[in-house]
Amino acid sequence: MKLLLHMCCGPCSCYPVKVLREEGIEPVGYFFNPNIHPYKEWEQRLVTAKEFAQKVHMEIHVDENYMLRDFLKKALPAEEIPNGRCRMCYSWRLEQTASFAAENGFDAFSSTLFYSIYQQHELMRETAEFFARTYGVRFHYEDFRPGWQEGIDISHELELYRQPYCGCIFSEEERYSKALRKQRRKEAKAKKRARLGEENRNASVERMG
Repeated sequence: MKLLLHMCCGPCSCYPVKVLREEGIEPVGYFFNPNIHPYKEWEQRLVTAKEFAQKVHMEIHVDENYMLRDFLKKALPAEEIPNGRCRMCYSWRLEQTASFAAENGFDAFSSTLFYSIYQQHELMRETAEFFARTYGVRFHYEDFRPGWQEGIDISHELELYRQPYCGCIFSEEERYSKALRKQRRKEAKAKKRARLGEENRNASVERMG
């Protein structure tokens, strides 16, 4: 099977490539990640993806266009919709992968996004399957999450750069901003209090009934 593997980064590719090869599948890497910012971070991850491919002797195709403005045009409106930004980001990258696979004669496509224990797995799977139908190319599904630690170990052995946050400027802020973390904790506490209040009211109604 000729499989195109979308690579979100070098380290996240370690375990999926190992597993696919054990299954007799020789993946071809594809780096397309307009979500990664700022520029130096994007450049470092691009370099690391190429470095990984070279070290494991894997063919790779890369999109070397830095698309900050395009990303923001899509991301800022999506911020107004619950979970909209991540849904937009998954859709953009997975659609591009499916399109590239179809145009270049691949039998199927997959993504190293399915290795991450932090991403929204079922949403990504649903999105990938939709674009597989749209472009007439098979989506090869595998849950790579069980190999999370093994992938980390491999990345250390290969001495790959490991990024400290998801990739977009929003996740960078969420990773480093103390003020934002404080706000999120405050919001979480408020939601918890509201939920407990609702549960207490429901319990009172049941007792009165």
